[in-house]
Amino acid sequence: MISTIPGWIEDVFEKYLTAEFTYLDGEMPRTIAVLPYYDAKKKSIVITTSPAFYRKVACIKKNPRVSVLFSNPKYSGIEERAVVLVLGIAKVSENVEENLSYLMNLMINHKDCWKKTVLTKMAEELMSPLAKRLLDWYVYRILIEVKPQRLLFWRDGDVENDPEILEGVS
Repeated sequence: MISTIPGWIEDVFEKYLTAEFTYLDGEMPRTIAVLPYYDAKKKSIVITTSPAFYRKVACIKKNPRVSVLFSNPKYSGIEERAVVLVLGIAKVSENVEENLSYLMNLMINHKDCWKKTVLTKMAEELMSPLAKRLLDWYVYRILIEVKPQRLLFWRDGDVENDPEILEGVS
């Protein structure tokens, strides 16, 4: 696990709205767009999925080595076009009630930025009584917590150059 993450990289984790999450489905890599959360206290990236899409959870339980690529700064307010690739170990939490409470806490404590505005609006919509009733299959979330083991990053966003690397410290 990486013990210290530079502040500017934590800003990327907090402010980039989307990321690309990759896991292995047997021998086949699968990549999906996600809306990641960052837990600064735990130094972990949190991805969620609906119980309706359990296959990825089963795959991650079999092989917890995953990656998260932060490559799109659009709307983040960050001037530089930084690219950060996180290689990490994922842990799954299937307690949907606890997960909902944890996610709400992450949203409340999120740094003020455009992403927080989006997260707050999304939570308001999804937590309405009608949405909870009609979309319960989507509202309740399984958490995938990614502990970074290695970071590869291009502060200027030029991935044609070799990345800088930050290794985990056990």
